[in-house]
Amino acid sequence: MSIIFTIGEYMRAITEQFALDIGCSIADLTTDVFCYGQPTKEMFSYHRFAGVALIYQGKLYVRVNSVPLLAQLRKQYQGKNNQWFFELQNIQTFQAILEKNGYSLNEWGTFLLPQQIVNTEDEAIKIFYEEDIKQFKNQKNFDQCFADSDEDPDKIGVAYQMNGEIIGMAGCNENGKYCYEIGMNILPHYRKQGLATKLIQKLTAEIRHRTNNKKIPVARTEFSHTDSINAFLNAGYKMGWTAISFVKRGDM
Repeated sequence: MSIIFTIGEYMRAITEQFALDIGCSIADLTTDVFCYGQPTKEMFSYHRFAGVALIYQGKLYVRVNSVPLLAQLRKQYQGKNNQWFFELQNIQTFQAILEKNGYSLNEWGTFLLPQQIVNTEDEAIKIFYEEDIKQFKNQKNFDQCFADSDEDPDKIGVAYQMNGEIIGMAGCNENGKYCYEIGMNILPHYRKQGLATKLIQKLTAEIRHRTNNKKIPVARTEFSHTDSINAFLNAGYKMGWTAISFVKRGDM
């Protein structure tokens, strides 16, 4: 096992994705950003809604398809200490502003990025690509690994095998212009044995190799899913950003 490189080489990819998702330039991302715009296919899927607010390195980036709502959010949040955006009292304030304008909360979550990429070699790991991935469609044991989406196609899977049986798998789908999203399942009896770490590291290194550094691996999880968060932290990831999306009522 050896470290290939650290996250510094990848930082531009994620900021380019944010700039596309918000509708601004990379240079704008040095401060809070508020933009009017509609969702597009090239956006990261969790930002691909009528509105999104994401917090990255203490900055708040907002895009919404309503000029009046945009003005209110800018007035409420521009220049504030938005690292505390997800405090309950603030979320209640945010929700009240949305409801006043005919919008509703859609979903929120936390996203992890690789801090370093590690090359893990293990003969028990097998790699699958695109067409080969289709054999895992509708398999409940690995329902978190692949998106099975024409819009965000699955690209790579890595499986850990024991006695001819797959006991854990991680997969990724192309998501937005610059991201590959990672998902993972470990069969219950084989959890907490370090398999998740190996699979995440192998898949992360394979994404880097297969895309020639053009795509950045991203993992999305819930704040409450500590096992998932810890698995990625152990594999060399770090907390990247948090995001909350919202939709026009009636469009859900």
